[in-house]
Amino acid sequence: MSDENTNMNEDPWKVTSHEEVKAENQVVPVQASAPAAPNGNINEIRNDFGLVSMICGIISLVLGFSPWGILGLIFGILAKRGKNQNSQATAGIVCSIVSFALTIILVIVFVAVYVGFIMNMVKNGGFNI
Repeated sequence: MSDENTNMNEDPWKVTSHEEVKAENQVVPVQASAPAAPNGNINEIRNDFGLVSMICGIISLVLGFSPWGILGLIFGILAKRGKNQNSQATAGIVCSIVSFALTIILVIVFVAVYVGFIMNMVKNGGFNI
């Protein structure tokens, strides 16, 4: 009894003109277009790289120099290319370099402590409880 073309919210007693019916049934061709870049601005992409650099740099400070530090350096350098002065990229580069320096210092300290411990064991003739 119901027609699939009938709109339930439409007034069933509404009289439509011949032009309205003709316009309603007209097929409009759809033209395909090439996908556009997000806003088409390369500076916005570089700003995103600066944000990613800063986040990776902070993570590398917390976790120690890891792949996050390397990613922070790479994204920071990409964000700083050209005339773009991005403070987030600078923060990411600085955090990544600081985490790298702290990691080098910690490795040197751990190696020194380990070598000192081994030398003390050799000097005392072994591990005594």
